[in-house]
Amino acid sequence: MMGFCSGEVDNLPVVEPEEIFGFAPHLYIFAAVNIIVNCTVTYLILFHSTQNMKFYKWFLLYSVVTAMIMDLHNSIIYGAYYLLPAMIACCTGICKNWGMYWGSNLNYMIFELDLAVMGFGLCALMIYRYHVLNGTSELMEKKWFILCLFLVSIIYLIPIYIPEILALEGMTNETVIDYINRTAPQYIKVVKTGICSAFVDLKWGMIYFVVAGVCIIFICGLALYYSIKSVLLLRRLRESMSATTYALQKQFIYSVFVQIAVPLFSFVLPVLSIIIITLLGCRISLIYSELFVKSTLLHAPLNGLAVLFTIKPYREALKQMVYKIFPKLKRSNLIQVQTSITGHDNVGQIS
Repeated sequence: MMGFCSGEVDNLPVVEPEEIFGFAPHLYIFAAVNIIVNCTVTYLILFHSTQNMKFYKWFLLYSVVTAMIMDLHNSIIYGAYYLLPAMIACCTGICKNWGMYWGSNLNYMIFELDLAVMGFGLCALMIYRYHVLNGTSELMEKKWFILCLFLVSIIYLIPIYIPEILALEGMTNETVIDYINRTAPQYIKVVKTGICSAFVDLKWGMIYFVVAGVCIIFICGLALYYSIKSVLLLRRLRESMSATTYALQKQFIYSVFVQIAVPLFSFVLPVLSIIIITLLGCRISLIYSELFVKSTLLHAPLNGLAVLFTIKPYREALKQMVYKIFPKLKRSNLIQVQTSITGHDNVGQIS
């Protein structure tokens, strides 16, 4: 990891800019996987959703497309790189040539918007499932509702953006260099390239983190609230449903649970790990920043796969697509099924 180090600062090796710039090409692999998985899932949602899914397919599509856009922005345009334990964000993607404000600063704020849109999309999935079970989904099935959902995501960010902008006021390359000299001087050469941004007013910076934490707790709490309500309502309605309807509704709720679990593993756990390591006073090398960014880029592919493998019509449609491309697989599968059926018949005759 530290192969480009050329000196020592406070007993820590000085990080050369080449180390940071060499990170971005690795992210293109994640972008390619993201495109392949989520374009496939988008096609399946548009053309292989059943009539029983009704408006739900548009919420699914919204959650898949927004997650795909978020990860494409992060992997190709932004290429986020965090200098830990210092509170400094750098850009290694296309935007590294756009300057400090239009590069690292602006794209970090766009990434926050991506997260908000994605979070509200997942939350809306569970809220919709509850209202379908409750018979009160008319409002959410209006054509303009998803547009309003996007606008709410923007409004939700206003309390976060205000302290963030105030914390960044007066930021120049000199202020960032001064900050890194006091907190993590091993990154001095990286910061001098002008690809990084950092808070100038640390008081507003702390307020930003507190407000962001409260907003995250709010959206997570909202999702948890409707998750519990949906499960309890489904159990209460079980006796009045046919076995097929109950299985279908249970499948949809299970699918949303899996989708919600994805950001918990790809965002929340890595962030908590970094915070704990920092609080314990452990030395954090660049490997943690890279692992964190790469784990976040697993979100969109895993989200798409969650939709694909937890909803039966999409699994079956994908299977038929694979059989068309590789017809030998279908023949092989038919032979195995016929052999299994024959075996069961023979057992029945013997008994």
